Amino acid sequence: MRRPWAVAAAVIATAAALTACSTDAAPVAYDKEPPGAGTSASPSATAAPSASPSRVANATAEPLTTAEPLTDAELARVPHFAGFGGEPVDPEYAIRLWQQWRAAVAAQECMAEAGFEWSLEVRGLGHGTAMTLEDLGRAGGDGSGELRAAFTSPHQNDERLAARGRAAADAEYRAYYGDALFDRFRDWGMGFEDIERTTTHWWNADAYPGGCYEVGLQELDVTFPSAALAARMSEELADLRAAPELADAREAFSACLADHGVVTDLDPADDWFYETVEETAAGEAAIDACGPAFGEAESALQQAEVDAFVAEHADALRASAEQAAQVRARIDADDEFGAFLDELSAQIVAAS
Repeated sequence: MRRPWAVAAAVIATAAALTACSTDAAPVAYDKEPPGAGTSASPSATAAPSASPSRVANATAEPLTTAEPLTDAELARVPHFAGFGGEPVDPEYAIRLWQQWRAAVAAQECMAEAGFEWSLEVRGLGHGTAMTLEDLGRAGGDGSGELRAAFTSPHQNDERLAARGRAAADAEYRAYYGDALFDRFRDWGMGFEDIERTTTHWWNADAYPGGCYEVGLQELDVTFPSAALAARMSEELADLRAAPELADAREAFSACLADHGVVTDLDPADDWFYETVEETAAGEAAIDACGPAFGEAESALQQAEVDAFVAEHADALRASAEQAAQVRARIDADDEFGAFLDELSAQIVAAS
């Protein structure tokens, strides 16, 4: 159960999750015109566009120190750090969706060149897609619609291939995923038999990339310095609950639990402390009563650490914010991506 007094910890966990699944990003140089530049009407989002979206060249930036701290408004514009500035919609969300769309277009074009009529499969859609659409100026529908829209699953291709039969389906899946993944699971006698996938990267496809799927992965090429910094900060904060500065707070927490009839050998710093104590109704009630005081002490220490980390790396974080703004300008100018957003928004609203 997430406690209202554990907000700082939740923000830190979100930053870590963003880093783990993100585009990891820092980009400005393009080797072609920006997407959509000089074009007329965009093709349907489900049809293979006539030209691939622009590729983004990676840039790297070493964290720098500065005496000038970031304001909350500045931090809200930094990918992977926006939550610490009070902004729930991280700039990385829109950039990630754009990149996943580019990857899907590249894979679709690869399949077309191989002679297959592959429907567009954009990975990573689902929870949070509605919020990202709203950030991009489209209607987002509700949380249920974003899980039911056609683009949020690979069912379009699976249903088409199921109707074509086993041999045709095998040939198309092999072209999409490549020999390594396809043969690996065929040898194990699993996967591909039911012609039904739950996600576009099912069967651990990222670990065994091949075929047109791998072509798409090459489009995930944006890298922000703030992503590595968020990962580093998460590591530094991971063991903060066991810090000497919280020794008195941990002792008081345990004593409070005992006063409520819950005695445990676990230290509040242990990984499974909350899960173990809350296994009983009495334990859950004791956590509710005793947790806020410890949570406030922990959050205060976390906030101090975050403030110090942000100040130390302020220059690199500002650079990431500037780079993200430049990428966002490219995204907003991408007419083909805009057509996809319009169609995705309409699907989610209709499914809401």
